[in-house]
Amino acid sequence: MVDVWWGAVERHSPHMYDWSAYQDLFHMVTEAGLKAQVIMSFHACVESPFDDKKYVGLPLWISEVWLPNPI
Repeated sequence: MVDVWWGAVERHSPHMYDWSAYQDLFHMVTEAGLKAQVIMSFHACVESPFDDKKYVGLPLWISEVWLPNPI
C-alpha cells in the first residue's frame, strides 16, 4: 500500500503534476512482480507513526492562495 500525496504531486502550481517519484516506485514494484494498492491522499500529514520528523503538506500554491484569504 502506498499513499499518493496531492502535496507532492501538484506541489508548485495548479494543474502542474510531477508523477516521476511515483512512476519510479511503481516501476520497481512491477519489476519485482508485485502489485500496489494506491491510496489518494488529499490532506496533509502532520505526523508519521514511523518518524515524527516527516511532514507532507498541502500543495504550496494552496497556502499562497489560502493564507491571504482565510475562510
